[in-house]
Amino acid sequence: MTFYNELKGTPLDARNKCCNEVLRRAQEQLGLPREEIILRPLRPEDIGWNTADQKPKFRVHITDTYTWNALVTTFPIEDNR
Repeated sequence: MTFYNELKGTPLDARNKCCNEVLRRAQEQLGLPREEIILRPLRPEDIGWNTADQKPKFRVHITDTYTWNALVTTFPIEDNR
């Protein structure tokens, strides 16, 4: 796994393009200026993926992918203010 700060060339350009698109959509949907929007990596606790002892869980069994699909198709950015 390559961390984003180790990316170079085309992969870095793709990541930056994606980040810029997320920021553009956030500005549009939330009606906030860029200075008031923070873009950070997604953490497991952001979407309720924690183990019983509250340590972050970054892996999900293939049968759990329906949860992710429901998350990304149900909640627009403004639901997370």
